[in-house]
Amino acid sequence: MLGSGKQGYLSGRSLSTLNRDFRQLFGTTPQKWLTKKRLEPAHYQLTEKKKRPTEIYLEVGFEDLSHFYYAFKKKIWNFTGPIALSRKLSLNRYDPLIIQTMIQELLLTETDYVYTFLRIIAGAIIFPYGMQKLLGWFDDFGGGVGLKESLAQFSEKGIPRILAWLVIFGQSLGSMALLLGLFGRIAAISNFIIFSGALLFHLKEGWTMNWNGKKSGEGIEYFIMLLSILLVIVVKGSGPFSMDNWLSSLWY
Repeated sequence: MLGSGKQGYLSGRSLSTLNRDFRQLFGTTPQKWLTKKRLEPAHYQLTEKKKRPTEIYLEVGFEDLSHFYYAFKKKIWNFTGPIALSRKLSLNRYDPLIIQTMIQELLLTETDYVYTFLRIIAGAIIFPYGMQKLLGWFDDFGGGVGLKESLAQFSEKGIPRILAWLVIFGQSLGSMALLLGLFGRIAAISNFIIFSGALLFHLKEGWTMNWNGKKSGEGIEYFIMLLSILLVIVVKGSGPFSMDNWLSSLWY
C-alpha cells in the first residue's frame, strides 16, 4: 500500500495539497478512499465466496493479516452498531458478516500469558460464590447455601427475583466460562456488573476488609481488586491459553 508521501510524489503535489484537492472531489482522504476500495472486494470474497481472511488479504492489497483485520473491523463494525454499519457500506444490518465480525471481536485476545493468569485467578475467586448459590457447595459466605436459601436472602434484601437469578447464573456459569476462557469478555462484563453492585452495597463499610471483626461487613478493597482484574479481561481478552484463542484460530 502506498504511503501518503508516495501518493503526493506520484501526483506531483505536496501531501497537504493532495489531501485538500482529493477531499474536495471525494469527501475523504486518499488513504481512506483506497482502504474502502480494497475492503469492498474483501467483503464480497468473505460473504459470497465464503473465503477466509488468510486467503484474500494479499489479493485485495494488504501487506499483512493484522492490518487487514484492523481495517476491516474498523470499517465493518464499530461501537455505533449495525445501523451505522449499514449506512457506511450499504449493508443489511443483519448481514451474517456483521454477526461474525462481532463474535470475532469478542473472541480476539492478546497473546501474553499474563492475561490467561488473570482470567484464571478471577474465575477461581468467583467460582465458590457461584457454586455455593447454585449447587450448595462450600460453606456459607453470607449469600446463602443452595438455590432456595440464596433466593430467600436476595428477597430479604429487596432484590427482584429476576436479578437474583442473573446474579446466580452470572457467578456460577460466568466463573466456569472464565476458567475455560470461553467468551471470557462476556463473563468478565457480567461479573463486573455483579460485583460493582456488591461494591456499592459494601461502600458504607469503608475501604478495608473486616480484619479485626469490629465492622458489620467487609470493606471494598477486595471488590476493587477483583473489578480491576475483570476490567483487564474485558479489554485484553482471555489470553493465549483459552477456548477463545482456539476458536479465533479457526477463522484465521
